[in-house]
Amino acid sequence: MRRRLGADMCRRFAFAFSILGLVLALASPALAHGFHSAQSPSIIDPLVTHHAVLEDELKVNYFGVRDGAKGAFGNSASLELAYVFTDWLGFETFIPYQASGLGGTAGPGLGDIELQFPKLSFVRNYGLVMSTYTAVTLPTGDQAAGAGKGEWGLAPHFLTDMALGPMGVQANGAIEWASGGDLAAELKSSLAYTLIVDTEREISISPLVEAVGDMPLKGGEPASWSWVPGVKIAYQGWHLGTGVVLPFAGERPFDYQVLLQLGYHVVWNRLIQ
Repeated sequence: MRRRLGADMCRRFAFAFSILGLVLALASPALAHGFHSAQSPSIIDPLVTHHAVLEDELKVNYFGVRDGAKGAFGNSASLELAYVFTDWLGFETFIPYQASGLGGTAGPGLGDIELQFPKLSFVRNYGLVMSTYTAVTLPTGDQAAGAGKGEWGLAPHFLTDMALGPMGVQANGAIEWASGGDLAAELKSSLAYTLIVDTEREISISPLVEAVGDMPLKGGEPASWSWVPGVKIAYQGWHLGTGVVLPFAGERPFDYQVLLQLGYHVVWNRLIQ
């Protein structure tokens, strides 16, 4: 029964990705944004690490989580929308949705929405971008479905993207505070090698690996660390990515997590006009 439900959820997400792809493909001529403005192609938008480059974007993420100890597999997704006011000011929002949770949680249900505003870029050199933002987490999640924590959250972030020839390095740091009193530090970094397949058609393939750490600063809970090997493919404003989150140290909330990401650089001003 669980396997059938999991397969049904996977088919639903595949259908949703197909519909989004079709809509954006039809809109591409009017909304195409291309690669990052005046930025090195080796600076990419990683799978997990936050991107320091400010840009208009629409992105869908799929997460499949496996917990062997519980004999469970969970499915969830999120919608990301980024909007740029100027070359130094923008905002972003994450809307998560849980289709089925681990450990017999009810699901489905809306997760806790995150707003990133203001997102400020204070260094915008070619090959080096630095930004900061404050993430505000809203208690919108369905707690009955296990999709929300029921707490407000506040997290100042600092982001850096750097190009080293064909290599791109991203590093993030954040301090997260929840209204329930929890305090944690988040560290993320990624290293990507970008291969330009076709310059005229703007096709690139970027194998990457990310290191993700979450360290509770109150309560005495252990930290958790994960590797995220993956690949991103970019084509004329589109980017498709896939990877696997593999916990390797500290607390291990799951065996592995599969990521699938589809995004497009949409110029929202053209769409609104």
